[in-house]
Amino acid sequence: MAVLYVASDRSGAGKTALSASLASIFAEDGLGVAVIKPLAGPDDTDVNAYADLLGASQASPPLTVPADGISPAMADSVQQACAAAQDGKDVLIVEGASDLSQQDHARLAEALDAAAVIVAGFTSDMDAESLSGWSEQMGDRLLGFLINGITRYQNRDVTIGLLPEMEAKGLKSIGALPEDRRLLGVTVSQIAEHVNGRYLAGEELTDGLVEHFMVGGMGLDSGLEYFGLHNNKATIVRGDRPDIQMSSLQTPTTCMVLTEGKDPIEYVLNEAELEEVPIVVTDSDTLTTMKALNGVQNRARFNHPAKLTRFSELLRRHADLDTIRTRLAPVA
Repeated sequence: MAVLYVASDRSGAGKTALSASLASIFAEDGLGVAVIKPLAGPDDTDVNAYADLLGASQASPPLTVPADGISPAMADSVQQACAAAQDGKDVLIVEGASDLSQQDHARLAEALDAAAVIVAGFTSDMDAESLSGWSEQMGDRLLGFLINGITRYQNRDVTIGLLPEMEAKGLKSIGALPEDRRLLGVTVSQIAEHVNGRYLAGEELTDGLVEHFMVGGMGLDSGLEYFGLHNNKATIVRGDRPDIQMSSLQTPTTCMVLTEGKDPIEYVLNEAELEEVPIVVTDSDTLTTMKALNGVQNRARFNHPAKLTRFSELLRRHADLDTIRTRLAPVA
């Protein structure tokens, strides 16, 4: 059986996104794929994400990340958990916990006889030297690095700077993925919880994914032109402004957040129900609500089907999947 170990040195880099998307892609290739996260912290929700996105329930809960590193006994426990997850599959994808050191990741990859991919969440100060420790620890098991989340205006710096620098140091890149709004999106339910809101309509539609926030206020442009700028949006507007609310409802809107604790008029409520747009009412004013929403992205998780679809698309477009397939195929 082929084993792929996915690691990074910080949370939020994209390990779950890569693991779930590769599992989906390999399954489309006709391979039997299992995904497991054998070690996790107390607040880790990645196991639930795999169950939600892939229907792949982990047979046993993850072990707690040890504070003193990976001992031989812990490595054996992880190996046993992974062996149980195999269940006759062709490929096993193992997500490593972010709290582990590079040395501990290497120990687990060795114990599992796995090839390894390192997900490096992009930062403006990233350089090849900061990645070289992984190569020293992983050795020949390292397939390469996936640079994830490159911001729009730094793509050129990566192309002419970071990637050639990595190549000069013998560090293989298997892909450089751009930052994508959909992957940063939050659901209606996460927004409602964040603003301590109550539902007036569409409570059954709370899985909608919001990529943009638009404030409804006074402006020179027509409401249709303004709200038509973005799809997959949440509109934040005072509850006593039916004119603005109706303009938003005439464009693709994922949800409306009405402020100052004011319910809309019945006509707006009926239109929202007709268009299947959830309405959330919060007691705070519009400015306070927008300030609060500055932090809603911290609730974003890779647990939505639209995110799985988008990340898989980005991998096919920007990553060298054949390198991974070739390394896994002889064993599979």
